[in-house]
This record gives sequence, C-alpha cells and structure tokens, in this order.
Amino acid sequence: MAKVLFLQTKQNHVWTSMQEILPHIQRVWEKKCQRDGHEITVVDVDQQRPHEYSKEILTCTHIVVCAFNLKIVAALQVIRGKLGVNSPLYFYLHNQATIGLWPLQHFKLFSFLRESDVFMGTCEGDSKCMNLLGLACENTLFASEDNLSHLPALKEEKIKDIVFIGRVSRQKNLHLLILAFQKICETDSSLKLHIYGKEDGLGSPNMELKKSGYLNELKELAGHQVFFHGFVEREKIKDKWKNKPFLFCSPSLHSDENFGMAALMALELGARAVLSSWGGHKNFLSFFPKRVFPVSVHIGKYGPFLNINELREALELGLSGKELGKVSSPFFDEQILNSLSIDHRPSSRSLNLPQLTKKLLAKKSGEQKVFEDYCDQDAHQFFKAYGARPSLLEVRSLFPWVKKEGNLLKIKDPHRGEFSINENEVSEFGCGWP
Repeated sequence: MAKVLFLQTKQNHVWTSMQEILPHIQRVWEKKCQRDGHEITVVDVDQQRPHEYSKEILTCTHIVVCAFNLKIVAALQVIRGKLGVNSPLYFYLHNQATIGLWPLQHFKLFSFLRESDVFMGTCEGDSKCMNLLGLACENTLFASEDNLSHLPALKEEKIKDIVFIGRVSRQKNLHLLILAFQKICETDSSLKLHIYGKEDGLGSPNMELKKSGYLNELKELAGHQVFFHGFVEREKIKDKWKNKPFLFCSPSLHSDENFGMAALMALELGARAVLSSWGGHKNFLSFFPKRVFPVSVHIGKYGPFLNINELREALELGLSGKELGKVSSPFFDEQILNSLSIDHRPSSRSLNLPQLTKKLLAKKSGEQKVFEDYCDQDAHQFFKAYGARPSLLEVRSLFPWVKKEGNLLKIKDPHRGEFSINENEVSEFGCGWP
C-alpha cells in the first residue's frame, strides 16, 4: 500500500483556471487512492508548517506537488533538505515547461529534486519543451467539475455567436480575432462576438514587454457587433450559453496555454470550437476533430503568429454548423486516474540542472525576463516545441498596426511589441485579402 502525501495550496487561485484545475488534481488523486487501496493525506501548505505533519512526511511513499509557489518551495526544502525524505515527487508543471524551469532553480528548489521525481505535463508541447532540457514528463489531462464522459449531441444549425472566455491578454491574440470577425461580418451582419474576461495587464513578462491599455485598443478596433462583457463567473456563463448554439474561439499564443479549461467548458456546453494549434489546445484538436477546428501557428523572425486567412476560414467552417454527433470524451476523472502510476521508487541521486535552464537564468533580468524579445532564438525553441512551424505567407494588405514609411514598416504589434522592419519581411504582418 502506498502512502501519498498531497501538498495542497490555494495561492495559485489568482488565476480562474487554477481554481478549477487544482481541486481537480486533488479529487483525482483521492479517487485513485480510494479505488486502489492506497492511503492519502492532504495537507494545506498555505496554513500548515511541515513540523505539523512531520509524521506523514516521514512515512509517505509518494508526494504530489499540485502547483509551484514559495509556500511549496519552503515545504519541499524541509521535506528534502532537513528531513532527507526522497519519496518520489509528482510535480505538476503548469506554466513551467515553456520557461525552462528557471524559477525552480532561482528559488532554490532544483537542488532538492531527484532522478525518481516525475514531472507532470498536460500536452505534447510540455513533453517537447522538457525534451529541450534533456528531461521527460508524463502527460495527464484535467476534467471540469461536471466531469462528463461524453459531450452533448450537436444539431445541424447555423451559428450566429462567437464566444471567447479568458484573460484579455495581448498573448491571447484577440486583436486578430476581431479583424477576422470583421471580415466575416462583411457577408453576414447578424453575427456577434462576445468577449468574456478582464484585462490582465501582463503583456509578455518573459520578454518584459508590458503595455497597459489592451482592452481600450480592442474596443477601438472593434465594431458594434463586438460585445465586451468583462469578468463573469463561470457558472453565470454556463447558465447563459447552455443549450444555445455558439462557436467558442481562442486564437491564443499564450506561453501558459498548457491546457484550456475555458475551451473544455465550452465543448461540454455543446459548442464547437476554433483553437490555435498551440500547447494544450492540441489535445482538443486530437480528441474532437469534428468539433474543434484548428488554426496553424506559424513562426518567423519575429516570433509566432497566426495566418488571419486561416483563422477566418476556420471561423466560417465552425459557424456553418454542419458537423454533428455525440462524442466520448477523455476529460473525466475515471479515465484520467487510470493514467496515474504509483510505482516509482525513491532515488537519492540529484537531478542535474539542464544547460538551457542555466542559460536562461544567466540571461534573466528584472522579475521574469529571460528572453530578449520575440526574436530571441532560445524563445523560438520553445515556440516550435509548443506547435509553431516555419512558413511564408502571401500578403496583399497590412494590419492596422503596421505603417509603411519609405522602405521600412513601422510595427506596433499588440502582441509582439514595437519595432521597424524592411518591407521584404512583411509576411508576418499582413492579410491575404485586399
């Protein structure tokens, strides 16, 4: 019988998705232990100090680390450093894979990691990012509170509403969604775009590209058919859209897009979805090919981007409402807990610090900056691992944030920042329509 110590924390609940994900992780491990005859003890590291659960530490065979924060670091420094307990960790990565695990070393945790510890990712992109470090991870999935094993049946019907749910963030690429939506509205003025969420003001912290005012920029770009609802509780969104036809869209290029709880909620409400082929979104593209329509992510000199024509075409396909069927879903507890393995044996051998992690830490400046900008080739490694692919696109008109001055193009990209380029580099900054 295994004795699992689950380190619970709510400090990461500042993100709405983590308010759903962290309770799910605990729920699945509790179900796993109950079904298989293992013992599990849950401790709240936010409130309890390690000496209050020292007995459980000294007798545990496995430790689950559901998130990363300084309370977790303090607990593990005692567990590994002071008490010398080498029971394998199941360490959930969340946003750590795409930044090369540098915070684990920066906050003095990496030296306490062992070769027997298991990194838990959520998508192929996590695995490929960890491979860049010479490390492996086991991928798992998450489930919603509704814990559905099947998605609702679809009807063949025209759809008039596009919905985005999430942070109003520059990395979420909402400016491109609005432009693509406006193009579609030229042939159907009855369409509506609904944006749920508040502005996060974070920009691209990995490049220290911070600029406020994104929500106002979007409102200036949008027409009267775009509705900004602000932050709305998930249950109220469910009540609004349950049993109503709508198309969910997330054209995100966010570095933390390792799963997609809003996309899962929308699919479980009976929506179709248009998603960037990026990070955790690729799970939905793989499991629901007739309900989820992909938009490829391209990469050029100035980082990842979407082809607005491909986004428009995916939106038009989703709005047509032609695909039908009830689809089984892997995003439910009983399926997920089957993938969890509690057979890892402890090791006292320390995990070697990856060279790329060292390199990123050497480049670090400010609070989070580890990449110079979106041209940084170290960043490009992670972009490609997450789904970006090189390509050249035909451009016949420029985006509103691009101005031509002589042979130069002045760029004020809402996502990738402000800079100038030669006009022969235009393929990343324009449309395929006149």
